[in-house]
Amino acid sequence: MRRILFAVFVLLAAGSSWAYQDEYIEVTLVSEQQTLQPGSTTWLAVKLKPIDHWHVYWQNPGDAGLAPKVSLSLPEGLTAGEVEWPVPKRMVDADIATYGYDETLLMFPISVEDSVNVDQSATIEAAVRWLVCKEGCIQGSAKLQLTLPVSAMVPMKTKHAKIFSDTRQHIPQPLPGVARYQVADNQIKLELDSPLKVVDVFPITAELVGYNPAPEVAYAGEGMTIRFPISEYATDMKKPFDFVVSLSDGTALQGRAEAMDK
Repeated sequence: MRRILFAVFVLLAAGSSWAYQDEYIEVTLVSEQQTLQPGSTTWLAVKLKPIDHWHVYWQNPGDAGLAPKVSLSLPEGLTAGEVEWPVPKRMVDADIATYGYDETLLMFPISVEDSVNVDQSATIEAAVRWLVCKEGCIQGSAKLQLTLPVSAMVPMKTKHAKIFSDTRQHIPQPLPGVARYQVADNQIKLELDSPLKVVDVFPITAELVGYNPAPEVAYAGEGMTIRFPISEYATDMKKPFDFVVSLSDGTALQGRAEAMDK
């Protein structure tokens, strides 16, 4: 099982509002647009902003930690899509490697059906759980809500629109080409058919590869190979391997590799 480091304490937010703050972190529910328009999609997000030198985790936290969880309650006629995870950074402490953020915006689309009546308001509720860490870790939760008018008019941007735009630059896009992997010499050998300028690789699939040391990248012809140690918890060496690669230009790509027959 993945290790959870340090003592853990629980902090609960009282009641519901659009923001929660304690001495370790500020958590807010924000919208990119001022209104909801029937027949369209808007973006909301949970912003997690720890205090200096503390961090929260990515969807796969690595050797330790817990990923933030966002559970939504929506009125009839509204549907939420999946959370978009920006590319994280690697954090290493001794032999422990984890993936996370100094602060982040977890965005998700909200689709509004044509049948939703205008000239009313819709309240979106988000139950959020997180683990914020430095030398120690604090587990917290909050119930947030945001009420937006429903209007037939084209929505205007909110003051938060820029952070949505900035975060989109770090949302992984689909990896072009083919990815596959094989097991050899106690390693996972990931093969890509494009010579990308890779800065780091972050496994989404848990308990397949080891997180420390960092993967080794080698280029050959028009492709490349990325080698990981096998996780001590790996049991299924044939399951698909989902991963994110961060690139030298600050962007990221997300791919899925299928296991190769030996």
